[in-house]
Amino acid sequence: MPRPKLKLQGKGLLTITQVAGMLGLSVYQVDYRLRQEIFPLPTLTSPQGVRYFSQDWVDQIKKQ
Repeated sequence: MPRPKLKLQGKGLLTITQVAGMLGLSVYQVDYRLRQEIFPLPTLTSPQGVRYFSQDWVDQIKKQ
């Protein structure tokens, strides 16, 4: 049975790939910084483990 999809339309959330592009980093570099707690936790993590980030999260990182 397929799992229900997380409804993200209209929430303005970004994937790690989009965030990496906005920050000029690779997905690996963003993931590494998340694991080392250099970056704060993602805005939302789905039950399947997909991480989503808000624009505020990206703005906070750019200020660091």
